[in-house]
Amino acid sequence: MEERAEIVRSIKYVDEVIITNTLDKKEIWDKIRFDEIYIGDDWKGNERWERTGKEMEALGARLVYLPYTKRYFFYNAS
Repeated sequence: MEERAEIVRSIKYVDEVIITNTLDKKEIWDKIRFDEIYIGDDWKGNERWERTGKEMEALGARLVYLPYTKRYFFYNAS
């Protein structure tokens, strides 16, 4: 997880990266009042994330779905 956080931190448009141990995004929003939260679009249509998106909208924040990229692993079988 820390490796991912470092990659995101290196993006010049990112103010701060916070790793959390809770799925309750409102709890996190109450602490830091973020503008946007990001998740892979493979979660689009998921009941919990749809509910979270509406909750964020009510708070003035936005849930943004990013294109999900599957990882491909290649190896030499010889």
